Amino acid sequence: MKSKGKWLIAVGLLVMLGPIAIFIFMSALPHVFSQNTILLWHYLSAFGLIIYGPLGFVILVAGLVFRIRARRAPTES
Repeated sequence: MKSKGKWLIAVGLLVMLGPIAIFIFMSALPHVFSQNTILLWHYLSAFGLIIYGPLGFVILVAGLVFRIRARRAPTES
């Protein structure tokens, strides 16, 4: 069950910070992308704070809960 918590934490961070990282990457290297692609990623990353942030936070908290429960669970021998 510990690995499930770790995966949820990783996915939560990716969902929360992914669009922001993509926006920064595209701002740093705009010549690599076409205008249509830049517009698409701009719209997707613009919702980062209102959609992806809270959603990623909920997934992150769920991962932390799974990890804490796995740590407190009695070990089977």
